[in-house]
Amino acid sequence: MPTEIYLYQYESSTIKIVIRVFFNEENHLIFEGSDFGKKKGGADYEYSYKIKPSQVNNLARVLKVKDPHSENLLVTIRDRFEGKDAYCQFGAFMDEHEIEFTKFN
Repeated sequence: MPTEIYLYQYESSTIKIVIRVFFNEENHLIFEGSDFGKKKGGADYEYSYKIKPSQVNNLARVLKVKDPHSENLLVTIRDRFEGKDAYCQFGAFMDEHEIEFTKFN
């Protein structure tokens, strides 16, 4: 199973929020979040960025990580973008540095 790094986790009686980053089997970088309503009829919301391997190389270069497809890159992302605003901050960072990605929500 691929290594997953958690950037944010929060749980209350009404909601559970998880934001994590990992590589999938095709070596795409996946940065995803989930907000789950815990009450009956509560809303669930999932969102993610998918970054192709060629763009992962560009991302690693910008973040000054030598091995782009490594746990070190995931840890660097966590250290830079950890917290409840990680998803928005990471998206803005990729836009600023012209890292191509696919957004799902």
